[in-house]
Amino acid sequence: GEEIRFQMGTSTQTIDASDSLLIQASSGTMTLEATSDIFLKPSGQNVTMRGSTSGEQIDFSLGTTTQIMDASDNLQIQADGDIFLVPDGDNIYFRGSNSTGQQISFGLYQTSRQYIFSSDALELDAAGIIYLDPSSAEVVYLDNGADRASHYF
Repeated sequence: GEEIRFQMGTSTQTIDASDSLLIQASSGTMTLEATSDIFLKPSGQNVTMRGSTSGEQIDFSLGTTTQIMDASDNLQIQADGDIFLVPDGDNIYFRGSNSTGQQISFGLYQTSRQYIFSSDALELDAAGIIYLDPSSAEVVYLDNGADRASHYF
């Protein structure tokens, strides 16, 4: 069967983990530490991190073509620095209710021009001023991809 080895103090303990295994700290914090990488490799393709109830969890589904991170509640990503989204496919999608009918995408596939696409009408709204700051001092209005009018400042 499968074995897991733990070092406790100066002795090493071996545990048979051929069926399932629960590791629980009797109190305080548990630290998982390695001198190299840590791999979680479930055969069921899901890794779940759970708080004290099942309503406090994040589930990672590890599919062959799509990876999904699903939070049971709101999900907030914080960083002390910047957050970068760097897709190899050059598109970033925001969807409502997992529907392509409610979608905004950012096309990052041209070096001279980037795109924002909306599946429906797109409204820009601000409590204050909306600034457009082209370095060329030109704003071009398009009609279905064709130049409609230009405005120079």
